[in-house]
Amino acid sequence: MKKRMCLVLLLLLGILLIACSGKKNSPVVSEDDKAFKLVDVLDREVTIQGPVERVYYGFYYENLLAIAGPTAFAKVAATSLYDTEGYFLTLSQIYRERVEGYADMIDVGSTLNDDFNIEKLLDMDLDAVILGAYQYTDLANRISVLENAGIPVVVIDYTLGTMDMQRRSTEVLGKLFGVEDRAQRIIDQYIAAYSDIEKRIAGVSAKKKIFSEFHSTINSYNEIGTSVSSGHFLSAYMEKAGGENIMIKFMEQSEQLRIDPEYLLEADPDIVVFIGGESENKNKDGVVTGHRVSRERMLASAKNIIPSRPGWDTLKAVQDNQIFVVENGICRTMADYTIVQFLGKAMYPELFKDVDPMENLKAYYAEYLPSLRLDGIFFYGLRSTDIN
Repeated sequence: MKKRMCLVLLLLLGILLIACSGKKNSPVVSEDDKAFKLVDVLDREVTIQGPVERVYYGFYYENLLAIAGPTAFAKVAATSLYDTEGYFLTLSQIYRERVEGYADMIDVGSTLNDDFNIEKLLDMDLDAVILGAYQYTDLANRISVLENAGIPVVVIDYTLGTMDMQRRSTEVLGKLFGVEDRAQRIIDQYIAAYSDIEKRIAGVSAKKKIFSEFHSTINSYNEIGTSVSSGHFLSAYMEKAGGENIMIKFMEQSEQLRIDPEYLLEADPDIVVFIGGESENKNKDGVVTGHRVSRERMLASAKNIIPSRPGWDTLKAVQDNQIFVVENGICRTMADYTIVQFLGKAMYPELFKDVDPMENLKAYYAEYLPSLRLDGIFFYGLRSTDIN
């Protein structure tokens, strides 16, 4: 009897040992095992405790939605609403109507308004704070408050407009949100589009002179909007399209972002580009463009530019009807190659005769931003009579 009981006990012990050894096939994953490292666009190595589920994300909304997918904003706990909603009114409304999680984000203020509240972020149990480079610069020494609290800070930058920064920023977002394959597909399409543009303008020797101005920075057409020189996405677009940005030479002599009217008349650009958009102040001047903007509304907003600006009727671009409009909201996105295609076609129509920038923009939205349902004025060629 005792022998039988001993055998039973030994058998039970063996079963227990086998069961315990089986647990080795499904170990509990520690927090350290979920950690990963990435290098952001400022070459800062950052350690992230994944998976990333709650973040601060301040700007470049279209890029996040395109890269991380339709549920991306469900993971954005905090943001800086002014950076987008202060400039892209209808687009912001569309986000609120159609994009999951957008309306649930907590606004923590903006560096553009000098009311960014870091202390508010400390109480939000965030996995990461994702800043644009302009925000990182504006916050300066205050970044250490977040890092000392154990909140990793990651920097992206879609404002320079360089191929390298666009690629690296997209890779960072792909790694953070675990969508590296999708991010790489967007990068590959982006590089292919720019490679095609580069081939088309390779033979251009005499570059067209081009002048651009942001209409978001004027209150009256008596003013000329701010323009840009090297180191800015808009200047990069003009140069990639084969144009000579006349602001570069102007800013070698002056640090002013508004061109001197006499310098502009003397430079006599071949092409004039208005960067349009919307404003909360409906009484201010400026070409209105963007989502849900009709052709009629855009044309009405463009009236009276020429009479308000002495000498503009003599400009070559005005006399030759080489006046173009680009929607500000496409800038800084991974679809910005369509802007360069549009500018390239404006300056060298024969080289881009088989390229349809608007159709390419629609294709990008259909694939990566279907919830935004692209409609409105994003590119347009004005006649001088439209702005008289």
